[in-house]
Amino acid sequence: MAYVAFSCLALAGIAQDATPNYVKLFSGEMIQSQDIRYHRELLKKSYFTVGGVRYEQRDIAYYKIGSEVKANKRELTIFKLSSFAPRIESGKANLFLGMSNYNYEYADAWLFGPKSRLCFNIEGGTLMKANFNNLRKNLAENMEAMRYTRQYHNSNVMEYALYTISGIAGAYAFIAVVDVAFGGESKFIAPALGISLLAAVVALHLDRQVQPKKIKLAIISYNK
Repeated sequence: MAYVAFSCLALAGIAQDATPNYVKLFSGEMIQSQDIRYHRELLKKSYFTVGGVRYEQRDIAYYKIGSEVKANKRELTIFKLSSFAPRIESGKANLFLGMSNYNYEYADAWLFGPKSRLCFNIEGGTLMKANFNNLRKNLAENMEAMRYTRQYHNSNVMEYALYTISGIAGAYAFIAVVDVAFGGESKFIAPALGISLLAAVVALHLDRQVQPKKIKLAIISYNK
């Protein structure tokens, strides 16, 4: 029995090792190799070696080492700096999270916002930001995915409306405080501040928790 268990584990290990590692260049070239190394340098530019051949990280669009698949967000950034986002959902559509040390569970999702952090591709193609326009265009063939995409969009619209309300209420409270400081009277400072704070907190919740969930559910639905 122990021998059978060991054999099963060995076969599983062989199957896993047999899955080819690869790098995909921005040029479109795919290179498979079991000898892929990512050399992270502190004071120098980081780079990859594939079978002993050096590649600059700015040239690597995707790479797979073991079970880890990451995408280079260089083309999505203003200054074209390379940083690699781990894949958190795989299938026909792949979802990537632009924080390599972040545990993508929603209990502490206050740390990031979906508009700048989540990105995706279709069938390993060009990496895109997970915003409403890109999701609507690329997931259109799946009705369930589009339902979650619309829910994400509605949440996004509500977020901006709440931030607007928060800003107006906050501005009113500030003006009222100044007026009181110069001898005026106002009974609405506390209510205005309360409305401003509440609207901002709800908007932040939508941005940091509700929207990432809707994006992930849209990708999962598309992959069914």
